[in-house]
Amino acid sequence: MVVLRIRGRMKFHVLSTLSLTNGLTPEHTFIYAKGKKCLLNTLTFGAGTILCSPGRVVAKQSVAWIGAVFGDGKRFFAGQKATFHYAPFTGF
Repeated sequence: MVVLRIRGRMKFHVLSTLSLTNGLTPEHTFIYAKGKKCLLNTLTFGAGTILCSPGRVVAKQSVAWIGAVFGDGKRFFAGQKATFHYAPFTGF
């Protein structure tokens, strides 16, 4: 299990990839961002559970994410060709 805590904003730049290696699966990857915004920019690929609290979630064009994405409910923006595939979080 990997837990990544981000104190500020979470931002994946253009052409970013979050690669899971050594047998790590999306069900065992948890990203907690405490900033105002969680940005998955154009051509971002990755996997895991993202908890963006208290921020908003923005996914620009051609984002592919495998896992769950949670925001505070204020705003969720998914651009053109953004795809999200749900992988249930089974707990710690």
